[in-house]
Amino acid sequence: MCAVTESLARIVAAGGKTEDCYLTFQEYFPSLRGDSKRWAMPVSALLGAFKAQMELKKLSANVITITREEEILNTKMRVHDEMGRCLVEARKYLRDGSDSIPESVVHSWQRAVSMLKYNNETSDDDMLSQIRKTCESIKLGFHQTGTLPKEESAAYILTCAVRECVTNAVRYAAADDLYAEFTENKEFATVHVTNSGKQPDSEIIEGGGLSTLRRRVERAGGTMTVQSLPEFKLTVTVPKGKEGVL
Repeated sequence: MCAVTESLARIVAAGGKTEDCYLTFQEYFPSLRGDSKRWAMPVSALLGAFKAQMELKKLSANVITITREEEILNTKMRVHDEMGRCLVEARKYLRDGSDSIPESVVHSWQRAVSMLKYNNETSDDDMLSQIRKTCESIKLGFHQTGTLPKEESAAYILTCAVRECVTNAVRYAAADDLYAEFTENKEFATVHVTNSGKQPDSEIIEGGGLSTLRRRVERAGGTMTVQSLPEFKLTVTVPKGKEGVL
C-alpha cells in the first residue's frame, strides 16, 4: 500500500493525474509449489494493492467535498463584503435624508441574500434551481437548453461555471438575459454560457472568480475557454466518469 501511494505521489508531483495512471506490480516470491503459506504471499500483495486503490478512490471523493466547502466559504466571504458595501451605501442615503434607497442598492441586497442560500449539502440540480431563483430575484432572465450530466463531479463544475457567469453578467455586463447550453457525449460534458449585456471592449482579464474556476476545471482534466470578442462566451468542457482506475 505504501508503494502504491508513493508511486502516485511522485506522478502527481511531476504534473500527472492519478486517473490516468496504470500501475503494474513486479514482485519476486519463492517457488509456490503446493505450500498454502507461500501462496498467501502473492495473494496478500494483490489484496494490498486493491485496498490501496479503494482508499485512494475514497480520498478522491473526499477531495470533491472539501472543494465544495472551500467554494461555499469563498462565496460567503464575497457576500459578506458585498453586504458591507450595501450597508454603507444605505446608511449614506438615509443620513442624507433620502426618501428611498436606489433600486441598484436593493438589487445588490437581493443578490447577496440569494447567494447565501447555497450550501454544500444540495445536489447539483438543486444548485441550478437556486441559480435560477437568484436570476429571477435580480431580474436576470435565465435560459437553459440541455441538462446537467448525471456524473456528479462534472455536473458540479459546470454548475459553478454558470454561477460565476451569473455574477459577472450582472456586475460587469449589465445583462438582462443569460443563456446556458449543456451538451454531452460519452466522454465529455460541456456548457456554453453567453449573455445579452454589453460586449467587452477588449480581451477579458481573468479575475479571482474566473481564475478559481479555471484551476478547478483544469484540475479535473477539462478545458476552459473565455471568448471576449466579438461577444462574450464561456465554454467549459470536463471529462465524464473518470473514477481514477489504477
